[in-house]
Amino acid sequence: SFLLVLSRCLPRKMFPEYEIDSITNGVHAGRWTSEPLQRLFDRALPGWREDNFTLRRAAAIPTDEIWKAHRKAKRFLLEQVNSETNAGMDMDILTIGFARRFAPYKRADLLFSDLDRLQRIARETGPLQIVYAGKAHPRDDNGKALLQKVVPGLAGFNALGPGIVMGVMILPIVASLSEDALSAVPASLREGGYAL
Repeated sequence: SFLLVLSRCLPRKMFPEYEIDSITNGVHAGRWTSEPLQRLFDRALPGWREDNFTLRRAAAIPTDEIWKAHRKAKRFLLEQVNSETNAGMDMDILTIGFARRFAPYKRADLLFSDLDRLQRIARETGPLQIVYAGKAHPRDDNGKALLQKVVPGLAGFNALGPGIVMGVMILPIVASLSEDALSAVPASLREGGYAL
C-alpha cells in the first residue's frame, strides 16, 4: 500500500545513517508482552527485547512451556477482571478479549452483530467469556457513542446468552487485542489515564 511505501521512504530520507525497513503503529513487544511470557522469552530467546525478529524462533519453544506462561498471564487477567467487575470468570473457559481504544473504525461492536450466531457457538462448543477493556478519547464523540452502544447491550446479552459471561472494564488503557492484554499493560499506563 501507499502508506507502507511511505513509511519506508520518508524515514530513510530523514535518517539516512540508519537502515529502516518500515515503521508501523504496532506495539513494542518488550513492553506489551505479559510478564510470564517475558520470563520465558528471556530464557528461550535471548535478545528478543532488542530485536523483535527473534520472536520468529518462538515456534521452537516447547508448547507446554508456552501454555504454562499463557495460563499464568490468563490467571492474572481474570483475577483483575473479577476483582473489578465481579464477573466470575473461569480459567478453564475460552476467553475473547477486546482491549483497545473505543473508536468506530476499530469496530468494538462487531462481535455482537450476530447474537444468534454467538449464542449458538456457546451452546455447541461450550461456554465463553468476553472481556472488554478500554475507553473512548474524551474528544471522540463517535467513540463515546460506540461505547454507550456496546456497554448497555452487554447487560441484556448476559440474560439472553446462557454459557456466555461478560466482563466490562472501562479503563484508561490501550492494549493489543489479546485475552492476556491487560496483564501486559504497564502499570504506569493503567494508572495514568491514557487514551491514545
